[in-house]
Amino acid sequence: MNSLRQAAPIILIAFFLNPVRAQKKGLESISTHDLKMHMEFLASDELEGRNTGEPGLQIAARYLAVQARRLGLQPADPDNDFFQLFTILERAYDREHSQAAIITPGSDPVLKNEVVIYVAHFDHLGTDGRGGVFNGADDNASGTVALIEIAEAFMKEKKRPGRSVGFLWVSAEEIGLFGSQYFAGNPLIPTGKTSAVINLDMLGRTKTVEDETCSMQGLTIMGGDTVKVIGGLQSVVLMDINKKTLEEMDMYGNYTYNDPDHPDRYFYRSDHISFARKDIPVLFYSTGTHRDYHQVTDIEERIDYNKFLKMTRFCYKVGLNVAQYKNPIEVDNPFSSW
Repeated sequence: MNSLRQAAPIILIAFFLNPVRAQKKGLESISTHDLKMHMEFLASDELEGRNTGEPGLQIAARYLAVQARRLGLQPADPDNDFFQLFTILERAYDREHSQAAIITPGSDPVLKNEVVIYVAHFDHLGTDGRGGVFNGADDNASGTVALIEIAEAFMKEKKRPGRSVGFLWVSAEEIGLFGSQYFAGNPLIPTGKTSAVINLDMLGRTKTVEDETCSMQGLTIMGGDTVKVIGGLQSVVLMDINKKTLEEMDMYGNYTYNDPDHPDRYFYRSDHISFARKDIPVLFYSTGTHRDYHQVTDIEERIDYNKFLKMTRFCYKVGLNVAQYKNPIEVDNPFSSW
């Protein structure tokens, strides 16, 4: 990952057009059945680990575009195909890559010009060269699937929030955050109109005895209803919304790694950092790294669907609460001043 000369992620961007049901129905529309259905496809062997630039990732990108059209989302890219392409010129990745993004318009005549963006990377590590597949069920088919379900929940809101809501699926995260870097530098949604970015990466696991006895170092997996929270440091308002939503959903935030100076540097290790560097306030949610992190054993069968459902519904409510907030999402501690 030495040089990035040109980038054009496949970005699925669509608008929230025809909501038909009440808010509670939007939340309840996020179901274990649907999470599992999408997960079984995206984390299947047939996608060969969704490696950046490989056919399996392109299949996943097309799947996301199909889901966007099914939901009635409106593309925001100039070609109206949900995609923004990019090329990474580096020895192992000298080819075209893709990402996807969607936007749902808000209802307030002024606030609808601002966008709350959800982001999740849908690439993973491919195969091991010995017949094994890095399925990446938790990392990060879980965040990818959560965005599909959250988009559908917003579409089922009877009353749209004031701000618009965007959904961005990025690739090339595993090899250097290239996709989110490109989008942040070449935004289809103006940076000045982006109120907040909510990054979802690894939402589907709970700490087990196997994690506790594992010899791997530095695991951050959370148990029970605890969420690993990173971000909110740029905006008191955004952190306050995060904490109130945790309380509202009977969940608990762990802020151990929410420190730019933490030696494990989790603040810099996922796609939210590309937006934080543009002084956009960010939140990053995860259930943490576990014994199957970056292993061929990160498979669909090991997803904890009870935790995954709670996490997806919680992340939906955070975005909804941000989008409904009537006052400015003020940036009182910009990243550029750190």
